[in-house]
Amino acid sequence: MSDILKRKEYPILEWDENRVSIIEPSKLIKKIKGISEHCVITFFREAIERKKEKGELKEIARLRSET
Repeated sequence: MSDILKRKEYPILEWDENRVSIIEPSKLIKKIKGISEHCVITFFREAIERKKEKGELKEIARLRSET
């Protein structure tokens, strides 16, 4: 853990101000042009469909799962 980890009474509230991860994917994997910086995953398909209809997102892939 980082030396600047903010210790809290409840561990779920702890956070590290350091913006560089211990394992930094960008140092290992080349950035792919045209891929969004954000990903939305939800159990509520209607929410995604509404955003798509409003033009607020673009579907680039779909993963179906029953897990």
